[in-house]
Amino acid sequence: MNSTPPTPLLVPEAVVDCGACRACCYQAVIVTDEEIGYETESIATAQGVFRFLQRRADGACVYLTPAGCGIHAARPAVCRRFDCGGWVTTVPRSMRKYIARHGDQHDKRMLREGRKRAR
Repeated sequence: MNSTPPTPLLVPEAVVDCGACRACCYQAVIVTDEEIGYETESIATAQGVFRFLQRRADGACVYLTPAGCGIHAARPAVCRRFDCGGWVTTVPRSMRKYIARHGDQHDKRMLREGRKRAR
């Protein structure tokens, strides 16, 4: 467990009414080098080694609680900026079809919720 409190980058936040949806909390979340104090793991990719928020065995972010984000006020920049309604409009149609057919339940829910919010 990290003893340093999470320190996010302060970036403009997306305004999203998530309601009870937590689908994006099951996605991989990259943490920048400037963001410290988060429970992270380093993962090597073809583009280099990146830090991601740790995930629980069920795939959820380690900070997800039954009431929502346990670090909402200090959530990372990518979480602050994310808007599934905006995201879904940038995903190519072929990828949306692939997610609808082959994605897990959280991917599919994020796609559905993004479509609703994009209207």
